[in-house]
Order: sequence, then structure tokens, then C-alpha cells
Amino acid sequence: MRNEQKAERENRQRAGRRLPLGIAVLVLALSFTGCGNSIPLMDKVQEQAVSEYAALLLLKYDANSRSRLVDLALYPEEPETPPEAEQEAETGTEEQGMEPTADTPVTEAAPEEVIAGNIASMEAFYQLPEGMSFAFLGTQTCQSYLPEGETSDYFALDADAGKSLLILEYRLSNQSGAEQTVDLLGRGAVIRVTVNGEHTEFAQTTMLMNDLSTYKGTIPSGESVDLALIVELDQETAENVTSLSISLKKDGDEYAAPLLDEAFFN
Repeated sequence: MRNEQKAERENRQRAGRRLPLGIAVLVLALSFTGCGNSIPLMDKVQEQAVSEYAALLLLKYDANSRSRLVDLALYPEEPETPPEAEQEAETGTEEQGMEPTADTPVTEAAPEEVIAGNIASMEAFYQLPEGMSFAFLGTQTCQSYLPEGETSDYFALDADAGKSLLILEYRLSNQSGAEQTVDLLGRGAVIRVTVNGEHTEFAQTTMLMNDLSTYKGTIPSGESVDLALIVELDQETAENVTSLSISLKKDGDEYAAPLLDEAFFN
């Protein structure tokens, strides 16, 4: 009985193998027959289509062939998660974090500290000896500037049309107990002046004897020299100064500080 069942299965398998070949022959025969006995002519595109169709039939009925396509109907679809839900889930995970315990102190992040320059004073920036000091005296606005004591207009500095000169006046004093030679020019500082918190200009480099940015001289002990920084501004800005600050930079060193605020001008 078992031998008969085995023989019957083998016969079915042989028939299954012969079926694709028969179908392919039938498809090819039908494709080349028409109303008469003549065989229709086909171009290369039609021949390729017939060949591909026959190959697909062979693969379909071949028990040893497995398609790379998966019938998605056999698998239930997973519901899509809305973007809002994903974001809430991520936020929830981040908020959980490490819960504080009795042994774990909770430390709040300190606010960032704003540092205006890494040099504490103009004296330190210019590397002046101990006992020497700068004092800011104030400002003046003019169209033409002539240092005090100068009598020749040759040394006068004139503003361009529509501009005004803002003069920042300083006094450099020597209380070191000894005569000091000062070379502010050699420091090569880049000097910027900011007016009203929004107008920033470079201090002008001039040949004036009292130009702070180019000053070189010897100051006896107990004496002082008056110096100036000169900035050219629009007339309207120069006539409505409400705040003033200065910045000196060189080789990574910076000194920055406010000079005057609204209280001074009011």
C-alpha cells in the first residue's frame, strides 16, 4: 500500500514538472498562429515580450522557484505613529533622566558670565609700570580740532562734510616716583569706540603730539600729560551721545569698559 502511494506522488511530481514546459510551448505556438498558416513577423520588442511572458509562466509553476515579492495582504499593517506622539514620547524619556535621591544632590546650571575683555585696566593693557595711571576726563564735539597749546592751524584736524569729531580726553599721570618713558605706539592697539550702544568706529591715527594711540614720550615723576582719542561720526550721532564705551585689542589681549552712561549726559 505504501509503495503504491509513493509511486502515485512521484507521478504527480513528474506531471507538475512537465506542465510548465507544456504551457510555454502552447504560449509560443499561439503567438505564432493567426487566421492563416503564415507566421506573423515580430520585431525585437515583441519577441522580448513573448520570451519574458513565457519565463514568468515557468517560474510561476515551478515548485523550486521562490518569488522575491511578499504578499503584504498576509501581514497586518502596523498603525503609523503621528509625529506629535513621537515627539512627546522622546520628551518624556528625556525628562525622566536620573531622579534625585538623598545621595544625589541636584545642581542647577549657572548662567553664563559675560566677560568684557581679559585685561582689567588700560594701565595693564599698555603694560605701564606701577604708579602710572589713566584718567578719563570727558568728551567734546567739534568740526575742527586743534590740541591745546598748539598755535598753528597746520596741526588742525578737520571733519569731513556731514561729519563731526568726537574727542575723548584722557590724562596720563606718573606717580611712580621716577621718570618714566612711555611708548603707547609700540603696543599697536586696535582701538574702537562705541557710541549709544550701536555706532562703533575706529579711533583715528593722527600725527598730533597728544594722540593717545601714537604717543611716545618721557613723563617726569609727579607730572602728567593730556592725551586724546579722535573718532569721526555723523553729525546727528555726535550731537546726541547718550552712552560711550571703549575697546582695545592686541594679540589676544582685550580691554573693554564703559566710559560714560546716560546719567552723565543727563
